[in-house]
Amino acid sequence: MELMESIKGENAVRGITLNRQHIELFNLLGNGSQEDVKRVCNYLKDLYGYQTLDDSLSLGEKVKIVLEKDEDLSTDERAELTSFLSKIENALKIRNCWEDENKVKKVFEENGLNPKYSSSIQKLKRYFSTPRIGLLTLLVDKDGKPLELSSFDDLESVDEQKTFDKVKALYEYVTGNLSNGEKRFNRLTLDSQGKFGMVAGSIRDDRKASHDDYNFKALRDAFDFAKANGMTARLNAFVFFKDLPERLVRKK
Repeated sequence: MELMESIKGENAVRGITLNRQHIELFNLLGNGSQEDVKRVCNYLKDLYGYQTLDDSLSLGEKVKIVLEKDEDLSTDERAELTSFLSKIENALKIRNCWEDENKVKKVFEENGLNPKYSSSIQKLKRYFSTPRIGLLTLLVDKDGKPLELSSFDDLESVDEQKTFDKVKALYEYVTGNLSNGEKRFNRLTLDSQGKFGMVAGSIRDDRKASHDDYNFKALRDAFDFAKANGMTARLNAFVFFKDLPERLVRKK
C-alpha cells in the first residue's frame, strides 16, 4: 500500500508543491507528437543552458550567445532582436512582462517588430532561470540514466523520447489516482507563482503601478492545472524576504 493511501478521511490532505517550471513542463506534453517531444526536451536543455555561460560575460553578451543558438531566427531577425534588446529600456520592458507571452507580443508590435520574437523571449526566460532541484535529472541517455552534465556538449547524449517518457511518467504520478480511486494528491501548493516577487517584483518603487504591470500568467496557469486535475490550491507565501519591496513598508 502506498504511504499516501494511509492518509485518509473526509478532511485528509495529500499535498504536493510544484514550481512554475514543473507546470510549464507538464503543459508541453500535449499528445506525445514528435513536436511535443522536441518541445519538452528543449525546455529542459534551455534550463541547463544558463549554467554553461561564463560568469565574466555581460548580460548583453549572454543574451547574444543565447540568441545565436535560436534556430527559429534568421540571421537578420537575430540581429534585429539583439539590437532591440541591447537598449536597456527595451530590455526592461521585456523583463517586466516576460511571464505573459501576449504582453511580450504587444511590446514588439508597439515597436514595429515581429511578434514571433516572443517565442525567443520565452527561451531567454528559461535560460536565465535557475532550474528547480531535480528537474535536470529528467534529462536521460539512451539507457534511461540521468546525464552527468558538465558542459553544453553533454546534451548531445540526451535521448529525447526517453526524456519525454520520464517527464510524462512524473506527470501521471502527480495527477494520478491511488488504488482506491482517490487522487494521489488532492492539494497543490504553489511554490513561487503567488509570491510578490513573481507577480510584481519588476515594478519600480518610484511610481504607481497599473494593472498591466502585474504578471499573473504563472499564477493562473497553476490554478488552471490544479482545477483540471481535481486539486485545491494554496499559496506558499505572499512575500518572500528577498523580494520585499520598500513600498509595502514605507512610512508616510
